Amino acid sequence: MLVDVTTWSLETKDPSELRPSPAPPEGVELRQALKPTPELGRFLYTATGGNWYWFNRLGWTYDHWLEWFSLERVEVWVMYSGGTPAGFFELDGGVEGDVEIAYFGVMPQFLGQKLGGWLVGEAIRRGWAMGARRVWVHTCSLDAQPQALANYQARGMRVFKEVTEPMEVPEVTPGPWPGFQGRSEVSKVEERLAALGHKVPVPGAPIANFVNTVRTGNLVFTAGQGPRREDGQYDYVGKLGKDLDVETGRKSAELVILNCLGVLKQEIGDLDRVKRVVKLLGMVNCTPDFTDQPKVINGASDLLVAAFGEAGRHARSAVGMSSLPLGISVEIEMIVEVA
Repeated sequence: MLVDVTTWSLETKDPSELRPSPAPPEGVELRQALKPTPELGRFLYTATGGNWYWFNRLGWTYDHWLEWFSLERVEVWVMYSGGTPAGFFELDGGVEGDVEIAYFGVMPQFLGQKLGGWLVGEAIRRGWAMGARRVWVHTCSLDAQPQALANYQARGMRVFKEVTEPMEVPEVTPGPWPGFQGRSEVSKVEERLAALGHKVPVPGAPIANFVNTVRTGNLVFTAGQGPRREDGQYDYVGKLGKDLDVETGRKSAELVILNCLGVLKQEIGDLDRVKRVVKLLGMVNCTPDFTDQPKVINGASDLLVAAFGEAGRHARSAVGMSSLPLGISVEIEMIVEVA
């Protein structure tokens, strides 16, 4: 299956840039594996990344793992919760002055417990302790948990490179062991959208000092999204009632809600996990005498109902604005409940 994959490279060049996450709950600890074995390495790799298209090391032989772990500047640190492995990070200091967070992840059973932010912070701290002048990482829309990009940025790391290119990937993720039915890259929600001619886009990084999504309990709040294309440019710029008609505004709202679904997918991994679309705030850039804001935002609402059925029916506000960032015609915020 050919899919577009976005890879982000992030870095931090000064220890003072670290924004640590709150300490984890009691019973969570971090230990270095002083003598990491191939068995441990493969377990951490498959148990953490099996649901996220981590497949680069699946073909490694036992001797390859041994050779890798024999390198002096490679470190493995394991996070435990209640004595059970809950996540890990692997550091590679093989390039002088650089320490790469080569792998990082929280195991599926421990996601949603606010452990990832603390673990990233500890990985960055350890990178500086190894004598780094720069700590860096790359993450992509396939090989890491979907909230990874926002997590790295929240800890003070900055994107210095972003590349999107097509990649051939299996229909399902490899899973934690052979024979396990992994997660399909395309959810039923996305299949329904594809049948209507729509694609959930890969989101870009936020354009200012904020994150695309925040999760609290079972609710996910998206930041306001606009009619952004995957190349980073914006369509449907202008005012309703002056530059654009209602039908064009509906198309803008459709693109905006697809971008909302893109950042939501980045947060939760699988849009089939949505239990209910709770609320939309739809903002329309319009002239003072324009009164068809509800018809414009119906472009988003109708698409959500088509994608999610009854779970897509939501409370909503549709309001007019004298202007919106970058002159865009529509901006939408969304709140959803997830499983």
